[in-house]
Amino acid sequence: MPSHGTMPTKAAMSVAGLMKQTTVMTGFLVVEGSILPQNREILVEWALKERYTHLFFLDSDILCDGDVINRLLAHKLEIVGAPYNKRAIPSYSVVMEKRENGEIGSITKFGAMPDALFSAYAQGLGCCLIDVEVFKKTERPHFAFVYSPEGILIHGEDVFFFEQATRAGIKNWVDPTIKVRHIGEAIY
Repeated sequence: MPSHGTMPTKAAMSVAGLMKQTTVMTGFLVVEGSILPQNREILVEWALKERYTHLFFLDSDILCDGDVINRLLAHKLEIVGAPYNKRAIPSYSVVMEKRENGEIGSITKFGAMPDALFSAYAQGLGCCLIDVEVFKKTERPHFAFVYSPEGILIHGEDVFFFEQATRAGIKNWVDPTIKVRHIGEAIY
């Protein structure tokens, strides 16, 4: 769990539910710090060192049902996550698609969320299961913020990661049947 140092009580209860309902052996590590890509890199190194088969990213501001890891594992995919909304009003999904003209944006800004498992250009890493072999097939850094020449943030570490995975021939999958909520000033 990458964290900026705080975790809402509701999110802690969500993690307790995960630990209780997950049917496979799990380890749990929280990496605190203000540099999110670095936190994610530390978690990857930990998962590889400890010889885990999968790394489940769960951000400290995410609520999910206790069976989410079991459901994501059941897909037997290299990368699969659950959609949630950005902390914004109006609310829109963190699942991204790339249009024919090269524009990248939220799938719900361009249309509707599919109702069954689908492949997406990118998604938020706040609730995402990744086979650790993916990190052996992609280059380091796995996560980075991408800026324009003018210093404007173009996209975050999640899109950077999924672009690398795509270049390595790895598809990104999303299971929209899994309900995930994002905690902020409201619950999105």
